[in-house]
Amino acid sequence: MFWRKKEATTTTDTKPGEAKLPGPKDIPPQIGSRMVTQMQVDPKLVWDLKAVMRPFGDNSHNFDVRLYKQSHADDKKVKVKNYNSLNDYPKLILFEGTWDKKNQILKLDDKRVKAPVTS
Repeated sequence: MFWRKKEATTTTDTKPGEAKLPGPKDIPPQIGSRMVTQMQVDPKLVWDLKAVMRPFGDNSHNFDVRLYKQSHADDKKVKVKNYNSLNDYPKLILFEGTWDKKNQILKLDDKRVKAPVTS
């Protein structure tokens, strides 16, 4: 009957029993500001990035973070639904690390491919 709710037929990247992970969002201002001021990353790039996060540990304020550029994912026809969506596409991850939201501690690794220096 058309008025009954259909069962979800889409697949998710979470396993049964796991909590649902949040989807992509604009990077939090605290992370973006630190990237620009401390890591000296180009602000045009920073504010164009999307973030996917998953909580870790016993605290609800600790997160694993992956930053990527939506246009790169679109070019590769990759639908990023959550943190785990990028497991099979490591080249799309530009920055990866952890963020302690409560204590404002950010640890990010720059995963961008550097061009080899030729002489």
